[in-house]
Amino acid sequence: MIRHSSLTALAILLLQCFVSIAAAEDAPHPPISGGAAADEAAAINDAAASSEAKEHEVANQKPWQGHPDTQKPPLQLDPYLLVFTLVSFLLFINVMKSFAWQPMIEGLDERDARVVRAEQTAAKVQQEAQRLRVETEAKIAEVHAQVKSMLDGARREAEAKGAEIVAQAEAEALRVKEQALKAIEEAKQQALGELEGRVGQQVDAATSQLLNV
Repeated sequence: MIRHSSLTALAILLLQCFVSIAAAEDAPHPPISGGAAADEAAAINDAAASSEAKEHEVANQKPWQGHPDTQKPPLQLDPYLLVFTLVSFLLFINVMKSFAWQPMIEGLDERDARVVRAEQTAAKVQQEAQRLRVETEAKIAEVHAQVKSMLDGARREAEAKGAEIVAQAEAEALRVKEQALKAIEEAKQQALGELEGRVGQQVDAATSQLLNV
């Protein structure tokens, strides 16, 4: 702000200087008294006559001579107007820079900063999401491994219990079979004993009958 104020003060000072110079040149000169005035008047008349003659001679070459607004060529630059325009332009640039461009630049910088912060935040969120996804996939894989291990253990346990049950059933069937065979053998022996007793009784009875005859 100090640099801008210095530039503004310098431009205003230059403008005042050129305006003062222009005013001094445009101010009327004091009249000259005595014989000097007569000589000056004669010199002025001679100069005017000579000027009119020259104007008539170059009228075709300089059509702008005699123009009511100016005696200068239309394309000739006015230094005072040029300096005034330059100073005005510098003042305009300084004012625009202080009150328009600087806030605009600050706004653009702030917008760029917000965009950068938003991009950084989005990158952090993306990294966090990637980390959570990796952790979730690792946990899911661990759970799958645990479930598979549990299922394999249960299957092995079931197979072991099934084999044990089958073995017990086979042993029970063998025991029942042996008991049945034993019972059959006992019944057979008992039946044979009873049969032998009956046969012996019948033989004895037949023998007694034969002897009695």
